[in-house]
Amino acid sequence: MRMSKAIAVRALTVGLVLVLADVAGAQALGRRGLMGVQLAPLDAATAASLKLASAEGVLIGGVVPGTPAEAAGLKAGDVIVAIGDAKAADIPSLTTVLRKYYAGDVLPLKVVREGEPIELKLTLAERPKETSDEFDVLYEAAYVGDKRVRTIITRPKGEGARPAVLFIQPMSQMSMDFGPRPHPFKRLVGELTKAGYVVVRVERVGVGDSEGEDPRQTDVKTDVATFRGALEKLATYDYVDKDNVFVLTHSLGAAIAPMVARGAPVRGVITYGAVGESWIDATVEASARSWKLEMLDDGEIAERTRKLAAFLNGVVAEGKTPRQVLESDAGLKQTFDSFVQSDEYIGGQHYTYVQAMEKLDVADAWKACDSPVLAIWGEADFVATRADSAMIASAAKNGTLLALPGIDHNFEPAQDQEESYLAGFTNRFNEVLVEKVTAWMKEKMKKP
Repeated sequence: MRMSKAIAVRALTVGLVLVLADVAGAQALGRRGLMGVQLAPLDAATAASLKLASAEGVLIGGVVPGTPAEAAGLKAGDVIVAIGDAKAADIPSLTTVLRKYYAGDVLPLKVVREGEPIELKLTLAERPKETSDEFDVLYEAAYVGDKRVRTIITRPKGEGARPAVLFIQPMSQMSMDFGPRPHPFKRLVGELTKAGYVVVRVERVGVGDSEGEDPRQTDVKTDVATFRGALEKLATYDYVDKDNVFVLTHSLGAAIAPMVARGAPVRGVITYGAVGESWIDATVEASARSWKLEMLDDGEIAERTRKLAAFLNGVVAEGKTPRQVLESDAGLKQTFDSFVQSDEYIGGQHYTYVQAMEKLDVADAWKACDSPVLAIWGEADFVATRADSAMIASAAKNGTLLALPGIDHNFEPAQDQEESYLAGFTNRFNEVLVEKVTAWMKEKMKKP
């Protein structure tokens, strides 16, 4: 098993057949459109109350004032059932259809309102971009194979080449383009840029402005190629000091970071809140920790843990689709039915991606990383563990473990894991992280 995992890692690292190349100007890649609605899933009970024949469709939970949705006449309680001839049976299918449209395009909506079908036309507005008075924000575009992807670069004002950081986010469908919204990732990038670093973010294939209809079907090889290509291109910009390029990754991004950095002229790799074990073990153990913080009794935690492990092993070890696993076990179906999306998706990702992640030997990948590594763990982090970061620091040829008190998985200040769990997502930021990261990078920089 270990040999097969090692072979898989090498194949992903060496066999990068996808090439990232410049696209002339940010406008080469169209801007995704904004509707201005809050979407909600449609269950059988809600469908019946709305006088619908079935639960196929997407419920409008709310309409944002002053947006295209309001101008088009959409109302809370409406159900979108199709865009043109393309059905919108649920939120994932609606999202897939919407990826064919850009700002300025007109959506021919088919809607059911109080049991009656109506048709509306909605003209998509452009999604607002990130801006800053303190540094430049550049919207660029590049190719990964035959797909164009969005890159977002924050650059200190002024002339001269600056050290640079490639940020590798957790492998999810979340966009790295936050517009005017606050977010810990956006704050992290901004603070690093204000400290004098060029920082590049990359939208995965199928996410945000990037081309590709369904980001849930992106595979691990494509993700590695996307970030590796961005890393290589970053060093060619005249405003980047090519001798001082770093990689910074968060959470599950650490699973591919060593493959992205392997053999590249990287001065150092920093991980934060890294998941350093198998995907199944990490998911099961993180869930168990959250249930303990939820104050569930030990018996219920043990039963939930057993069921979750059985479900995930059915998908990964036995090679079944999530739906096949649930249909074979009534107990698992009752517990995890809402977790499975469109039969082949688990936690928002295609089940084959999860299978590929489980085959990776993360420790083996870090052993092959030639760059210095700083593995940081926040002591208030209940998602990842100190052992995860310690494994990375130990496996790397030149690794260092740093435990920071008072910070959780999302860079937010918290005294301990319980406070982090109870507080939830607050969009606060612990600036000590940036201080430690920049101090380490300065230490590792190549001097003139």
